[in-house]
Amino acid sequence: MMRIFGFPLSAVVLVVALVLRTGFASAQGPSWSALVACAGQEHNGGHHDRSLDCALRAGAIHTSPSLRWFIAREHQELGHALEALDNAEQCAQEALRPGVQDGQRIAAECGAIANAE
Repeated sequence: MMRIFGFPLSAVVLVVALVLRTGFASAQGPSWSALVACAGQEHNGGHHDRSLDCALRAGAIHTSPSLRWFIAREHQELGHALEALDNAEQCAQEALRPGVQDGQRIAAECGAIANAE
């Protein structure tokens, strides 16, 4: 049986595989749901810049009309008129697609942001 530093080769391979897997998992960063939760917590704390950062990072993983609505509102809170308008318009269009839960309400909310900008 082959040994490396006195350990069986199979044990060394297993440890290396676990280290690499853990390293890659942590390099991927927080999950979408953790980022959405972060955005909500930061928003509730009045930290709109940090809330927007979390929401944008979540949007890089997966976006939805409701997340775009949230991003548009955070941009609006921070005085980013063009970004708020862009996200609100995209949100309003996406919300009206078939199968979007609460699509009419979300489209109306996004439309209100777009009209305010």
